[in-house]
Amino acid sequence: MSDRERIQDKSAAALKRQIESVGRLAASTVLVEHGLTAALREITEIAAHALSVDRVSIWRHGEGDTEATSIEIFDARKQSHEPGQRMEMNERQRYMVDLWRSHVLAIDDTENDGRIDSFRERIIRPLDMRAVLLVSVRREGLFIGSIVFTKIGQPHAWTAEEQAFAGVFAAFVSHTMETQERRRLESAFKDYVVSASDWFWEWDGEHRFTYLSECYYEVTGDAPENVIGRSGIEKGQVIDDPVAAALYGRAIKNHQPFRDIVAKRSMPNGNRQWIRSSAVPFHDDQGHFAGYRGVSTDVTESVLMEQAMQADKIQFRDLIDAAPVPLTIITDGQYVYGNTLA
Repeated sequence: MSDRERIQDKSAAALKRQIESVGRLAASTVLVEHGLTAALREITEIAAHALSVDRVSIWRHGEGDTEATSIEIFDARKQSHEPGQRMEMNERQRYMVDLWRSHVLAIDDTENDGRIDSFRERIIRPLDMRAVLLVSVRREGLFIGSIVFTKIGQPHAWTAEEQAFAGVFAAFVSHTMETQERRRLESAFKDYVVSASDWFWEWDGEHRFTYLSECYYEVTGDAPENVIGRSGIEKGQVIDDPVAAALYGRAIKNHQPFRDIVAKRSMPNGNRQWIRSSAVPFHDDQGHFAGYRGVSTDVTESVLMEQAMQADKIQFRDLIDAAPVPLTIITDGQYVYGNTLA
């Protein structure tokens, strides 16, 4: 076999390994069923095997940041994962600017690349990093970090195929971080829904309930079969305040948000309940109005308290008006009320 044939066979084997590695990563359940740490470890281990490198690290840092934090470092020689590190970025601004602009930065020989002159002695040589391939990690076009592939002890000419596959692994990192962040927010939201005294709901385009969070059923005593598929009007909700009713009606007609609308309804036990609600419209993929999503809370106690205070005021004024002598109420030097004789 000639040298050319050996090189071709080696390249074919490398390409096969890289393709298989990407397929293995795409099929991995670790990325979706476990936390961020496990997912990034899976990516770095498979990436190290795919590109036959000694070290893979993932760094979180934004454009213009003065410090980077490693969120995963895998040493393929030791088959070990190292704890996170922090690194000042000021002295690395030259190559970082190149990375922000070009997406991929291939350094074939660290001993002969001027872009790393400022930190070669302090970082590169002590770790014997002779070839480094850096790829930016981006989310929605924004630079959020990098994945770094390192060859220890010997230079290496990074091929176009290796750089392309490194970009694929960077995309896996970006997608994984986004997925994990979304899950964290969803989990936090669910925790809030469970613990909050408010409840969340959704209407369809005909203003019929399609969803209410568990808190609603706990507060009201309603059952899902009595609510889902029915509108607030069908549930007997009425807005007493004519101004609020007009604002609400106009918002609903024009598919606009509404806020702090208080409606009352009669409960099965004969009691009255007041509910304050706010909501925003949402639309389908074609941009058509699809309904509302909102939040409500039981304000019955505060409404009844306000009504009791108003009743007390009326009763108090009736007593003042009925007095046979002039009476004037002054509080803190301010006139409050006086009867007709005053």
